[in-house]
Amino acid sequence: MTETKEPKSENQETKTAKKSQTKPDPVNNFLANTSIMLENATIPEILEELKKININEQFIENGKTLYNSVLTLQAVYQKQQGESKGASQKFSTLMEESKLEYMEYFKIAKILFKDDNKKIESLNLSGKRKTTINGFFNQAEQFYQNILGNNENIEKFTTFIPEEKIKNSYEKLKAALKEDAVRKSEKADIKNAKTNLDNKFSELRQWAKDFKILAKIALKEKTYLLDKLMI
Repeated sequence: MTETKEPKSENQETKTAKKSQTKPDPVNNFLANTSIMLENATIPEILEELKKININEQFIENGKTLYNSVLTLQAVYQKQQGESKGASQKFSTLMEESKLEYMEYFKIAKILFKDDNKKIESLNLSGKRKTTINGFFNQAEQFYQNILGNNENIEKFTTFIPEEKIKNSYEKLKAALKEDAVRKSEKADIKNAKTNLDNKFSELRQWAKDFKILAKIALKEKTYLLDKLMI
């Protein structure tokens, strides 16, 4: 006999529905409400009451300027976030490939030059490999420069790896180094963009806070108009 599952209670269904709902975005909600407030503040009936306590068109225009500045800075911030993500992904790919290729050459070099202390020193073959980005770049660059800059080294090495492949790996390493600089620059740009956005957003919030207080005073006899201002 097949057991029939009991239907979920109303409370269970409500909880499930709530979990599936996307959480509201307070920033975008604030901007949406502020947009409506700014638009409706110029409705003649509302503006007439606001002007009685010296909230004029210029005061509202100041709010619109702040609002538009926030939207512009928000777009700049989002654009730079996308660019930074792209730079980071490109750097990660180049870095991963560079490490794999370098370690392959490093192992071959340790076999080829295991009895030559001068080569071990010039190619930096002793000790552990650096785990930091700068440490890796320094060790790998020293290695490639001394392999490719020495005819004896490259002659021995090309018995295992074609010279062109080693050169390509070195170019990839230099590309990763350049991309690292781009990545760091993008991070700095994002930080500045976020600071600019936060500062302007704080100004808009203060403007909106002041406006709401004043609007409540101006419309105390016509409170039904406050709904049009999202208050």
